[in-house]
Amino acid sequence: GSGERACALALERGAHALTEELLAAHTTRALQGGEQRAYVIARLLQKYRVSLVGAQPLGVLERVGIAQFATLEQAKLALGLRDEEGASVEDVFHAVPRLQLSW
Repeated sequence: GSGERACALALERGAHALTEELLAAHTTRALQGGEQRAYVIARLLQKYRVSLVGAQPLGVLERVGIAQFATLEQAKLALGLRDEEGASVEDVFHAVPRLQLSW
């Protein structure tokens, strides 16, 4: 839909640029539908490392700094996680992974 397209277009500018733009936008104009989602993602990426595992690679995620891996094993190896570290949820519509690691 239009909100998803607006979110993807906003994310293409990258997390840092997006955060600066959207913080400024709060005082100069109303955010368009979908841009709010991009803002939340950009803020999340300032605090956490986020990776997508097992989905088709998306260029927009790479541009915003979200690593993408074909398997959980590849992600753990690339991110330097031990087997007991990391979080995986089979059905994201019924559970949300939350993980606290010391870096």
